[in-house]
Amino acid sequence: MPEISPMRTVGALVLRDLGCTLRTPTVLFMAAFGVLLCWGVAQWSLGFSDIPQARGDLSRFVLASSAVMPALTGGSVIPLSLMAEEREHGTTALLSRAGASMSAIAASKALAALILIALLALACLTIAGVPVGALAPATLATVLASVPFMLASTAMGLITRAQGQTSGWYLALVALAMPTLLATIDSAILPLAALSPLQAGASAVSWLAIGATPPEGWLATGVVFALWLAASAAAFAAALRHRARQDAERA
Repeated sequence: MPEISPMRTVGALVLRDLGCTLRTPTVLFMAAFGVLLCWGVAQWSLGFSDIPQARGDLSRFVLASSAVMPALTGGSVIPLSLMAEEREHGTTALLSRAGASMSAIAASKALAALILIALLALACLTIAGVPVGALAPATLATVLASVPFMLASTAMGLITRAQGQTSGWYLALVALAMPTLLATIDSAILPLAALSPLQAGASAVSWLAIGATPPEGWLATGVVFALWLAASAAAFAAALRHRARQDAERA
């Protein structure tokens, strides 16, 4: 019997995870909530469009919401919630016995999450009024900037034994994402926002849509993003090793 390549395995698992996403009320609800929240923020900001002093800050707030919500309310739910659910119900063990490695299972969750983020980002950025010519690069920037966030979410999912334990991790993800939103309306939060893993995406979207540059500068934004990417990749690898030890002890 021919051996199935790892890439084909991951591809098949991604399709499976996307199918599970469409059948999971929690994921669908959170994704819809993120889009509706972006719509609500955009509609709310229209009430201040005739106030010049508020127009710039509100534009950045709306754009930051469109860059943050896809990862926070949609993408992070797949690697965290589905990983915990599959472990709790024994699905992960069945996939492993079928020949899927834990790294392939985890990678497929992160990739499925990035696909969902792309779809949600396109919807949110359209709602935010991003020019048509900037929609594709803004969506791409949102997806790429979400990679560290997704790796961290997947690492959390790997070490979570049951869905009931995901609440604390979700609070941690919210704490990481919110400074990027709040800093657009309160400059006192800018130092915290500059350290957020999603700040690079919000900065790129604001620049593409309205030409706004990050207050901390592109160099600092790039350095913080690179550090988050390295740290989240290390956390992902460590979580894989931890999960392998847990599975070995259980066996």
